Amino acid sequence: MVPRSKFAYVAKQLCDMGCYEISLGDTTGVVTPGTVIQMLKAVLDVVPIDKLAVYFLDTYGQALLNILASLQMGISTVDSSVSSLGSYPFNPTVLSGDVTTEVLV
Repeated sequence: MVPRSKFAYVAKQLCDMGCYEISLGDTTGVVTPGTVIQMLKAVLDVVPIDKLAVYFLDTYGQALLNILASLQMGISTVDSSVSSLGSYPFNPTVLSGDVTTEVLV
């Protein structure tokens, strides 16, 4: 797992370079809401909330809970997929994929 301080450092660097949006993602689907809250707290110390988005895979059925935790922290942009189109080709061990827009809504 990546240390929260690294998330904050990279997000701040991207913000300082002028990125209009920084999407923080769990590309393996293994984080939990508690982890999400701690990561967001670290990043929100250095990046304005309106520049942040989140993305979660649903490998262990945690994606919607992670999204809810993010929404409760004030995040208003969530990446999702249409009808599960798309995948994460960099990790072939991930069996379940993206949260669909229709489930998210």
